Amino acid sequence: MEGRFDELRRSKRFARILELILAIGNYLNGSSFRGGAYGFQLDALLMLKEVKSKGGNELGAASLLHYLAHLLNKDHRDLLTFMDELPHVEAAARVSFSALLSSTSSLVQGLQNVKNEVRTLSNMKNRDPKDRFLIVMNNFVKRADPTVSSLQELASRLEQELQELLIYFGEDPATKPEDFFSIIVSFSSALAKAQKENEAEQQKRSAALAAKQHPQLQLQQALIFRQ
Repeated sequence: MEGRFDELRRSKRFARILELILAIGNYLNGSSFRGGAYGFQLDALLMLKEVKSKGGNELGAASLLHYLAHLLNKDHRDLLTFMDELPHVEAAARVSFSALLSSTSSLVQGLQNVKNEVRTLSNMKNRDPKDRFLIVMNNFVKRADPTVSSLQELASRLEQELQELLIYFGEDPATKPEDFFSIIVSFSSALAKAQKENEAEQQKRSAALAAKQHPQLQLQQALIFRQ
């Protein structure tokens, strides 16, 4: 995972989507205290589908998320595939980073306990010279120490990189990284679903309009939507 989180900061498509959402939000909020915002928390992405349009509109957009999908499909189709620039986000959403860091810490502490035990036994004056325990454990420590040290260094860099990423997006540094990544994955899925629903609604409206223009198609149209 190390170094792969930079793809979020480098993604121009994701950044552009966030800019559009911010612009839409500021427009809707107008001169209210919520207007003129410079940013928003990422969990707001999951609330877009909750902002409903009363009775829909001429676009058939049932929610702000549906309107965003319509806008992207109409003027920014390349942004609909923003996840192509984030190939590791889905995997990151499935990782428990707290458990990963905790396991690494346990390994480091466990090896330190072994070192302390070996040191204590080495200083014992009455130890059995035929006891091979110290020889075996010393060899184990020599082999394990470089590996555990590397894991500790990697975990430290990973934790720092995650903290920097959360701060970059204005999130609480205490946020669980997997929750942060899950927001992006869930938003991507919801956006794709809204896009499909928009297409279905548009097809329905087009068919209804055609039926009005050609009365003989009304019966056929009714049968299609009844299935």
